[in-house]
Amino acid sequence: MDKRFKKILLLVMIVIVIICIIIFSILFFNKKSDNTLDESHGIPDPPEVMQTEDKNTVMECKVTNEYFIVKKALTDYFLYCSNLNYKASDIDTFGHDISKEELEKSAQKEREKAQEIIFNMLDQDYINEFNIKSNGNMEKFVTSRDTRSIIKKIYKIKNDLNVNTYLVYGININEKENKTNEFQMAVSIDLLTKTFSIYPEEYFKKHNLDKLDIGDHFDEISKDKIEENKNNKFTYRTIKDNEVAMEYFNNYKYLFLYDTDGAYEILDKEYRNKRFKDIQNYKEFASKNREILKKCNATKYQANGTEGDKQFICLDNYGNYYIFNQKNISTYPLYLDTYTLETVEFLEKYNQATENKKAGMNSEKFFEAINMKDYEYIYNHLADEFKNRNFKDVNALKKYLEDNLFVFNGTEYISNEKENDVIVINVKVSDNYEKSGQKDMNIIMKIEDGTNYRMSFSIN
Repeated sequence: MDKRFKKILLLVMIVIVIICIIIFSILFFNKKSDNTLDESHGIPDPPEVMQTEDKNTVMECKVTNEYFIVKKALTDYFLYCSNLNYKASDIDTFGHDISKEELEKSAQKEREKAQEIIFNMLDQDYINEFNIKSNGNMEKFVTSRDTRSIIKKIYKIKNDLNVNTYLVYGININEKENKTNEFQMAVSIDLLTKTFSIYPEEYFKKHNLDKLDIGDHFDEISKDKIEENKNNKFTYRTIKDNEVAMEYFNNYKYLFLYDTDGAYEILDKEYRNKRFKDIQNYKEFASKNREILKKCNATKYQANGTEGDKQFICLDNYGNYYIFNQKNISTYPLYLDTYTLETVEFLEKYNQATENKKAGMNSEKFFEAINMKDYEYIYNHLADEFKNRNFKDVNALKKYLEDNLFVFNGTEYISNEKENDVIVINVKVSDNYEKSGQKDMNIIMKIEDGTNYRMSFSIN
């Protein structure tokens, strides 16, 4: 082997060794990186650096967990405020013979306990400014017993990296006494120490917190930590979709029953303008359906989409829809039916359907409108000849349907057949309200352009 060949061979070997070293190094550092990720799995990311322009600025509350932390803090606070007026007569003796003196002593202990807990929940700045004493007169904090708290609106102010203050507008409802009381309060939470503090309404109003809107600045609450005591701790927990759905449903239900203006504000603006025209029309609807809604409970729900663009569909025990289109945890415009405004999903499904399927989808709208007492929608979709022959106006249609169908109608589709240019649907209609019986109903439907249709019907 000549010298020239040996040099070439040596050079090739050196190049191979260098390549091997490079490959080994890449694999080694990738493995090290993988190990680092494995070791940190489950540890939350460090908080983002707070932008200067966000500090002390009013913004939407968008975090589900924070909303429920604030709701729990206020619910507990109002409970103990009601216990400030705890009486011996509030104690259930379960049939035991207990003296009046013992009952009064127990009631006094409950009042003292409530006073201590409330004091520990209050923010120190509020305590100092309003000279609140732990053993002083707390009569101004007393609220009614057995109240339900509903949050109508909630804003967030970021005070520091881990401390936020929430401006809460809501209503307390006493169902037994049929009384309501609106409240405006602020709650600060420390996400690091898992503590909270409360600013009652007199602080809220004195510092003009009720005048603030999104984008405004408020510098008077400035803190980087909330000191812990035995009554101001909260716990993090996973909030499930069904809890959010139930929160939205109950908020709407109790506002519908006790604060019609507040319920109207929850409705999607475009939807409510088309469905109810104005608030007076909605109040008439609420007045006629108040007793019925008292008996309604959400029995099923479905959640679609992701946080910030999520839809919660609730179905009550009578088959009524409540469709909440969540923008964030505290903003969720509501539709009360699936037919007033047709969604993109509905249009895609409808356009791909056969005529028989379209007829079935339209008949579902028809029964939904009957249950919603939306007789104008039904009247506008009746075939002209059928309408002119049987119903001189929408009130005549209303009377006929109310006399011949049920308060809430369940449906079982028996047949769906095309005859010439119309679809004939046979439906068994059942009483979903009083469970008093069933009726057979025939629907004759003609499919028109777009999503339009014309129909007639007979009830046996």
